[in-house]
Amino acid sequence: MDHEILPTKVKIAFIHSGLSQGCLRCGAEFETLVHALKDCPDSRATLMIGNLDSSILTKEYDRGFEWLEDMIRILNKKVMADFMTILWNCWNNRNNRVFRGKEDKAMDVWNKACVHSNDFQTHNRLNVPILSTQIIDRKWVKPLKNCSKINFDASIGNNRTGFGVIVRDDDGFFWVEMVASKMYSFQIRRLNG
Repeated sequence: MDHEILPTKVKIAFIHSGLSQGCLRCGAEFETLVHALKDCPDSRATLMIGNLDSSILTKEYDRGFEWLEDMIRILNKKVMADFMTILWNCWNNRNNRVFRGKEDKAMDVWNKACVHSNDFQTHNRLNVPILSTQIIDRKWVKPLKNCSKINFDASIGNNRTGFGVIVRDDDGFFWVEMVASKMYSFQIRRLNG
């Protein structure tokens, strides 16, 4: 929301001059991101169902990021996650009106957001994250005594292909370094005598 990247009418009119900047839902002169998600009566009705502090809804903001910063200062993590789900549902409801001519009532949007929020929480409790929250310190580990370790890496791009191979023994001593570029030319250097 910081860069106002959602395609509100103001954003689209900025890209394609001559188009209307007005809100199709309430007729306001400018549909900015703050208007679409906070100030438009349809979105505001949904937000008011949650008994948010009225200062959050009545304070004027020029940018969506300013509004979210205030929200982050006031709401805890759980409530902020639910709030973002509500905003997402408000945006979807706005899109249904703009593109399909159909808009849900505020209570229906609120209920959909609650269902989505509960589904997300259930999913997060039941499923292991893709990336571990623990940071693993990855470093080179010596191979077993009298063994060697081979490290290989490759890259492809702009009609060029390259790869590299390094062979190290159990003392970390480099035995062979091989670098190849293009398709078939490569160079092998034996690093010890």
